[in-house]
Amino acid sequence: MVLINIAIFLLIAGVFIYVYKPKSKSDAWLFSLIIPVVIYLFASVINRFFFYPDADTSYLFASTLGECLVSIIASFITLFIYLKKKYVAGEQFKFPKWLVTTIIILLALGLFAEWGNYNWNKKINEKEAELSATLPDNKRNESQLNDVKALSSEAEDARKVLPELVSFINQGLPVTREGMTMNCMEIKDNSVIVSYVIDEKIMDFDEVTRDIEKNGLEFFKLANGNNKQIIKNIVEAEYDYAVEFKASNSGKTKWVTLLASELRDVSVDQY
Repeated sequence: MVLINIAIFLLIAGVFIYVYKPKSKSDAWLFSLIIPVVIYLFASVINRFFFYPDADTSYLFASTLGECLVSIIASFITLFIYLKKKYVAGEQFKFPKWLVTTIIILLALGLFAEWGNYNWNKKINEKEAELSATLPDNKRNESQLNDVKALSSEAEDARKVLPELVSFINQGLPVTREGMTMNCMEIKDNSVIVSYVIDEKIMDFDEVTRDIEKNGLEFFKLANGNNKQIIKNIVEAEYDYAVEFKASNSGKTKWVTLLASELRDVSVDQY
C-alpha cells in the first residue's frame, strides 16, 4: 500500500505541476507545502469515514501521517523543484516525463504487492479454517463460548484499538530475527493470526516448533516484546492467538494456538 500511496501523491502533484503556473518563487514554495498537506488531510477524512470510523481522532491523524510521511516528502520535493523550474522557464517549461514513468512503475509494483498480500491472506484464512476444524472439541467449545459471552468495557475498548495496532505492525513487515521471519498479522474471528517462516538453514523446524508449542506463553511474550501495547490489547480483548509456522525449504507447516483463557496468565499490569 505504501507504493500506491506514493504514486497517488505524485500523480496529484504531477497534475498540479501541469496545470498551475506559479507567479513567483515564493508561490512555488507555498504550493509545494500546501498540496501535500491537503492530500494528507483528505486521506485522513477517507480513513475516518471508510476504514476507521471508531478510532480516536488524534490516533487517526497520527496513523495516517505514518502511512503518508514518505509520500508527503516525495511530493513536496517534486512540487518545489518543478514549480520553481516552471516559473523560471515560463512557456519553455517541459513536463518531466520521468514523473509519469515513475508513477506507472510505483502503481504497478504496489498493485502487484497487494495482489501478493491478498493471496497470502487467503492462504492464511484457509489454514486457519483447517486449524479450527482440527481443534479438540473441548478447545473448540471453549473458543465458541468466548465468542458469545458478554464482553467487558475493557475488552470492547481493546478490540477497537487492536486493528490500528495490527495495521502499524504490518507496515513494518516482514521482519527477520534469529532465523524466523514474521510476514503478516491479522484479526479474524476473535483471533489474532500471525504467520512466520522458519529458515531451515539456521533452525530445525520440528525442534523449534515443538519447543514453542510447549512454551507458548513465553513465545507470545518474546515475539511481541518490542510492542508491549499489542500484548496488553490482545489479552484485554480476550482474543485467541494463532501462529502459523512454515518451513523455508521443506514446506512443512505447523499451527500453534493460545486460547484467550490461556493468555489470561500473561500479566497485563506489567505492560
